[in-house]
Amino acid sequence: MQQQTIDLHGNLSAETIPLGPLAAGDASDETNNTPNREQEDKDMTSNQDEQAIRGLVAAFVEGWNAGDGYACAQPFAENADFTAVTGARIKGRDLIGRGHVEILATVFRGTHNSAVVNDITFLRPDVAAADVTFRLEPMRDKPWLPPYSSCGITATKENGVWSIAVFRNLVPFGRPVAGPLDREVLEASRTAAGMSHE
Repeated sequence: MQQQTIDLHGNLSAETIPLGPLAAGDASDETNNTPNREQEDKDMTSNQDEQAIRGLVAAFVEGWNAGDGYACAQPFAENADFTAVTGARIKGRDLIGRGHVEILATVFRGTHNSAVVNDITFLRPDVAAADVTFRLEPMRDKPWLPPYSSCGITATKENGVWSIAVFRNLVPFGRPVAGPLDREVLEASRTAAGMSHE
């Protein structure tokens, strides 16, 4: 870098000023801002994607509580795979919707559902796995209702839109505890589901 100076006699001169560590650091920082911005953009996208996936679960629950089976099915991909707590396997949004219309008009009529998204893991930018706990409020005339179910969801992003591609819902059953590790994992899972330890 050159700097021009004028001495006491009015003579103009130029001298080369070496860049010091601070100046070099400043230049380096400007260069490093680009990756930081890229990371910020990536984090923002991940947050938006995570909120979109949580929105899919919320839409399913809202449809359930409205007694609207087709609204329950709306967050699903057209060719989604659905496994119910009974073990029944359903293929496709249309059949998922029709199935929920039937159960919400009969065995699950009047029930109130809630969900907690325990974790979302992005396997790729357009594929995510979510762990969800669903809870149905107890009802006197439905003593068979499980206190909660544990659901594994795979969501995919197509043309910028997220949908549920795979839905595996299961009701945990009791068995003897195998050992300390089994007890620790079981208690952590029950805590996440809002259940008391037994």
